[in-house]
Amino acid sequence: MKKGFTLIEMLGSIVILAIVVAAAFPAVLNMIGSSQKKLDDSMKSYAISACAEYVNDNINDFPKQDSLNKNVDIFTLKQKGYISDTKINDNKNSEMLDDNITVKYNGQKYTYEYNEES
Repeated sequence: MKKGFTLIEMLGSIVILAIVVAAAFPAVLNMIGSSQKKLDDSMKSYAISACAEYVNDNINDFPKQDSLNKNVDIFTLKQKGYISDTKINDNKNSEMLDDNITVKYNGQKYTYEYNEES
């Protein structure tokens, strides 16, 4: 008896492997996309929390009036030490540094809205 695989057996194994990879590839891409979205949402929530702390520390710059509509950019929060995450780089290559958070006062409390710069 000969040892080893025939050409047909090898081709069959490759075809089965290709089918498994083709079926799993979209699922892997979907998992990567959803984890990136979760990371983005987490970073936005982190930035809003840092902005709320910044507003609390600099309350005189944010008067309690209904017409308050002031923007705080992420770059300022990073420079002042409210954001210390190493994933938000100091250089302008980081997309998040161009974003800002709008601070509004609605008569009872401050509200924060994350704005992405395109």
